[in-house]
Amino acid sequence: TLGKTDSLNQLWINLFKDTDSQSNIEKILKIAFDTELFLTPQVAIIIDELVRKGKEDSISILFPYIMKPLNEVLPIIHRWFTDYNNNQIKKLAALLLTEAKHVFEAAIDAITDLLKSDNDQMRYRAQRIFQHPERDVREPRKRISVIGEKTLMKILKNRSTKEHLPRVQTYLKTFFHDLLWDDPKVFQGLYENVTKLREKNSADGRRMFFFNDIQFINNDVWNSIMQTLQSPSHASYVEELFHSTMSLMRNDQITGENWNEFAKVLSGTDTSQFKEKLYFVSNDITTMEFILNEVCGSTNMSDETYFEIFELKLITQTAVKIEDLLQIGVALY
Repeated sequence: TLGKTDSLNQLWINLFKDTDSQSNIEKILKIAFDTELFLTPQVAIIIDELVRKGKEDSISILFPYIMKPLNEVLPIIHRWFTDYNNNQIKKLAALLLTEAKHVFEAAIDAITDLLKSDNDQMRYRAQRIFQHPERDVREPRKRISVIGEKTLMKILKNRSTKEHLPRVQTYLKTFFHDLLWDDPKVFQGLYENVTKLREKNSADGRRMFFFNDIQFINNDVWNSIMQTLQSPSHASYVEELFHSTMSLMRNDQITGENWNEFAKVLSGTDTSQFKEKLYFVSNDITTMEFILNEVCGSTNMSDETYFEIFELKLITQTAVKIEDLLQIGVALY
């Protein structure tokens, strides 16, 4: 209402006059929790002046709740990103710009860093940029993200050249897999760029995995994958796709005909270069049920040979060698 707006405007003015007033900041935070803190021109000017005066630390507690900037304040936000090296205002600027669909490569490092932020609100907003939670993965009617292909490549390079926390690596990995399923054109572009990136980084001996855990797929993306395999492919790329194909097969995402198509490629590949030698043929739930049944049904787990026997049984009953898999693959259906 108008009264609430006037009250909030006055609180921002009071903040400009006295950044040390804890009660004033608490009142603004309460409004943020109850509704939202829009970045109006007046608020942007106040924040800009306070940051210039070195008062950023005093007001940074409000940053996670500031959102939805009006178009006329975007130049100010962009200046926050380009002119300040201070982490907090720069990350807020990157977040606001990308949320407003002004996505550019230079902001990606800041957004990726926010994925490991201790602040839940900032981390959640960063995640929404990559992958909107309201998207239905069963019906990919729209793009998973506002991020374009050029910026996607920036994330790809960021992921392959920088060390990230495991949870950040996992999140980026999941994002890529969903994106690959959504868009065959993106898959094709990603494949071409990954190939170049691998050639460039081959000297350091570090293996990069991008296509080894695709969980969902449609016909268009499957056809795009098979198209990339028409030309001679490095064994490591085929092995990655083999892992994905096994997962897709176990979860009924591909048909027996699809498997036969991939098996032809596999039979012409030097599988001796593959890192893994054994592969589970059952889905994760079935494998876990087997393990639990064996453990719960055992009466003597203290025997030194127990785990050796258990491991052998697990391998023989739930896993196969690749050469055997090529022969029995169709029978798995």
